[in-house]
Amino acid sequence: MLNGFSVFAHSRIGEDKLNGTTILFFIDTNGSKQSNMWGRDLFAFAYDNGSLIPYGFKQIYDWNNYCVNRRSTDYGCAYYVMQYEKMDYLNKK
Repeated sequence: MLNGFSVFAHSRIGEDKLNGTTILFFIDTNGSKQSNMWGRDLFAFAYDNGSLIPYGFKQIYDWNNYCVNRRSTDYGCAYYVMQYEKMDYLNKK
């Protein structure tokens, strides 16, 4: 996109603790620029049964385990950022 924002999508069936066919969206907030790291500029969302669910919601990659935990992959930070409107977990790493 012209503003550097990128989206990648693909479908999965019966994965990530969701029902049915799920479309996964991976959002890169600064496109091809670095750092390309989960929880910094990469965030994941799932579209399932008519709802868009940010990863980190308790149902998929709970942010307690997949974002703020020092040993986490930061794969579940999308919900945390949307819920708390901050990225203070970056200072704890």
